[in-house]
Amino acid sequence: RHMRKRKSAVGLDNLSHDKPAQEPLSRPHQLATEKTAQPTSVPPTPSAADSCEQLRRTLKRHRERLDLLSEECAALRDCLEASGMLQPQPFLVHLHRRVFDAARRRHPCVLNRTLPEVLQTNMLDLTMT
Repeated sequence: RHMRKRKSAVGLDNLSHDKPAQEPLSRPHQLATEKTAQPTSVPPTPSAADSCEQLRRTLKRHRERLDLLSEECAALRDCLEASGMLQPQPFLVHLHRRVFDAARRRHPCVLNRTLPEVLQTNMLDLTMT
């Protein structure tokens, strides 16, 4: 078997059987200065202008994709209406309910009073003025 000699990370000579060198998981005895002395490949930090430009391009791609999806949705709706498989009024009612429910999930509120209690309070306000 082919044997090669290599230096280990801690400076001892080891023999290996065609296996790559493995760094120890941790070396508690190593000084902090030794850790920082090792070369690191840190990518350069993009400037704020570069980041903004990248966000603009991403936003433009998302806007274009959204526009395309809206057109596809409208085309599908037109086809379904033309074939008689979709009635516009029930569809719009169903769509309104879904949009309203989504808004309620995004902005939940807790109602502490019932409608009669609110009306009673409003009536008291009117009679006192």
